[in-house]
Formats: sequence, structure tokens, C-alpha cells
Amino acid sequence: MKAKIMISFLILSLALTVIACNPQLKNKGTLIYKTSQKIEGQWRQDEYPDASEFVTITPDNIQQKKTELRNIDGLSLDDGLAVYVALGECPTGGYNIQIREIRKADQTLVVTIKAISPDPEKMVTQVITYPYDLVRLSASEVQEVNKVLFYTVAGEKIKKEEI
Repeated sequence: MKAKIMISFLILSLALTVIACNPQLKNKGTLIYKTSQKIEGQWRQDEYPDASEFVTITPDNIQQKKTELRNIDGLSLDDGLAVYVALGECPTGGYNIQIREIRKADQTLVVTIKAISPDPEKMVTQVITYPYDLVRLSASEVQEVNKVLFYTVAGEKIKKEEI
């Protein structure tokens, strides 16, 4: 009985140590954005579609990005920036992507995103969709930022972008 308790304690300790020491669990820095609405579901694909975008839009590149990205024609920026994530063209309904939170740690923005794809057991609309999310940040929130890291909610790194 003591052996089972000791093994359980060791497994629990090891799990907590791994979680606490995992550098990809980005709860560091100051929270500057958190969504109030959360999407439910999970990503059931091997990878993101080739047309997926994880982009930082700045006053310097906004005109170029308006020709490259969907749904940002009316976007304007003063001295701040915008974070844009998109799955590209999806063959059916049931896909979605969301910026869950953005943290500022030193000169880095850490963007946590969640994407979902349709459950293969459920019916979905047969229409092409273009899921995306966009968050604008003020100049005071992104002062001195020169790098943006995109992570999944599970802590997997998606992309690093220098700005």
C-alpha cells in the first residue's frame, strides 16, 4: 500500500515539475488582451492548412497587408499594431480560429491561439469559409515590442515573427 502511495506521489510530483518548467506554457509577462468569448472544440487535423496566416500588422506594412490578407480593408492603425490569424480557405463550416490571449514579456508579444475543425461525426454546412480573428493593440500596449511569438493553447510554437 505504501508503495502505491509513493509511486502516485512521484508521478504527481514529476507531472507538476514538467508543467512548471515547460517554457512553452506562456503565462509570463503582462496580460494585455484576453477574449471574452471562447470557441469550443478541438483541432482534428494533422496540421494547419497551407493558406493559414499568423501575421503582425504594423503602420509600416499595413498597405501591403491590405492587398495580401482578407477582411482587413477597413483596418487603420495609428502607432499601434494588429495581430491577425486566419485558417485560409476551408472546405466546409465547422472551422474557427481565435486569439485567446496576448501577453507582453519584455520586448515580445506572446499570442495564444485556438483553432477548431469540424467533428467528423457531425454534419456541417457545405460552404467555403474563411475563418479569421483580428486584435488591434494601442501604441502604449506594444511599446518597444520587436518580436511576436504565436502559440497554440497547448503550448506548441506556431511561428516567430520579428517586427
